[in-house]
Amino acid sequence: MSSHDRIIPVQPLTFLDQEAVIEAGDEIIIPESMMNQWMDLFVPGISMLARLTNLENDMSRIVCIGSSDKSDKVYVPTWIMQHLGYTFESVEEQLVYISPFTEEIPAATTISLRPMDNAIYHSDLVGAIEKYLDRFHVMEAGTTICLPLEELGGFEICTVVESVEPYGIVRLGGEVHLEMLEPVGGIPEHEQVVEPVAEEEVIPVSAVSGQVNQVITTEDHRAKMREAWAKRSVNINNT
Repeated sequence: MSSHDRIIPVQPLTFLDQEAVIEAGDEIIIPESMMNQWMDLFVPGISMLARLTNLENDMSRIVCIGSSDKSDKVYVPTWIMQHLGYTFESVEEQLVYISPFTEEIPAATTISLRPMDNAIYHSDLVGAIEKYLDRFHVMEAGTTICLPLEELGGFEICTVVESVEPYGIVRLGGEVHLEMLEPVGGIPEHEQVVEPVAEEEVIPVSAVSGQVNQVITTEDHRAKMREAWAKRSVNINNT
């Protein structure tokens, strides 16, 4: 345990009365004293990262430090706390081991996703995931992304990040191949008669750290993707 590492109480972000709190992302809020101590560990202009570890089960995750608070607690998005195995029924204070993460993380080249429901053929899941990933700084294989989709009346579709390349954890903020794998349960029979949509799309994923993304995906390709989804929807309604 280095002089920068600490074991401190952890709570969900929802405990903070702040309008800027973003649950659907990987940013955490740390104590102000810790922020001041860690600032010099990171190169200016890059995201400040930390490793969170649940000492009860040794599960860990790399997250981004979004801001600080005068409290002596770490505030974490609910989905990350669930991933680390924390429960919300416990009345006892829960602790997290937090340490600065200064290792270099390679830029993402490919993210492969497998939807857990074939209801994706009624929606623009690719567009929704693209917007969702804009809130992330890093991505790890095994992450489950759950998104409420407007086309489905707010119905939540969960998608598993099966793999990321070139490494098990990658940095977002550049050109990424987003690969949609066959959903769990397979492709519905009435969908197989529709002209197939390309399974891989090149999209720009820009981290919320303010970095400017110079890669521009052509609107023509994206329009074709949306048109194909629309055709699928029409096909379903006519069956």
